Amino acid sequence: ARSAAALIARREAQIGAEERGAEEEGQAEGQGDGAPPPSALVMTGTLRRYSEHVECLAACVARKAERRVALRLQALNELCAGKLDSLTYAQMREHHPEQYTARMDDKLNYRYPGVGGESYADLVMRVQESILALEQRRGNTVIVCDRAVGRVLLGYFLGTQPDQLPFLEMFPGVVELRRTHSGFVATNLEVAAGSATTAAGPGTNDTAQGYNNAWLALGQRARRSISTPASCPL
Repeated sequence: ARSAAALIARREAQIGAEERGAEEEGQAEGQGDGAPPPSALVMTGTLRRYSEHVECLAACVARKAERRVALRLQALNELCAGKLDSLTYAQMREHHPEQYTARMDDKLNYRYPGVGGESYADLVMRVQESILALEQRRGNTVIVCDRAVGRVLLGYFLGTQPDQLPFLEMFPGVVELRRTHSGFVATNLEVAAGSATTAAGPGTNDTAQGYNNAWLALGQRARRSISTPASCPL
């Protein structure tokens, strides 16, 4: 069977608004044929905002299909910014100019300082087991993750060079991946609901204004598109 994937990224000021989430889900449904694939497994991290998105998605499709099983894995959590968590890039440049410069010089290997601080290279290692699980799974899978994790997953299926992972663009809306004879092909689809945010930074705090959320859906066929709030890239 032909496999396909859909990578979704929305930019919003907040994520807790159920009404706006429902509106976005309805808008995104129009990108597909309106019939969600059966028995889709939802994989996500353990942060609160992931649970909110999964609940919003489940409520949206409950009347059309069985409720999805949600598998919550710490390996799919946001890239940890250590002691710089929740800072904007402007604040990072002003208060930690040496860290800002180091990050700009080598985004792949730069590791955020402080307890738990990670680099993109660390994130690649962390996500490897989840990728192996996806490769072995048959059927449809939806991954709710932050943008950095989304870049690693997207880069894997597109065959992106490791040093280019931090620079993969994650457009607002839906990125659908379809397998061809030469590999996966990405198609960007716009979702017309939600309000954009200008917040950007390495923060991972659930109470921060900006987030970096993306959803990745993998399956035998991508018949329905889904949307989730997101903010500026890491």
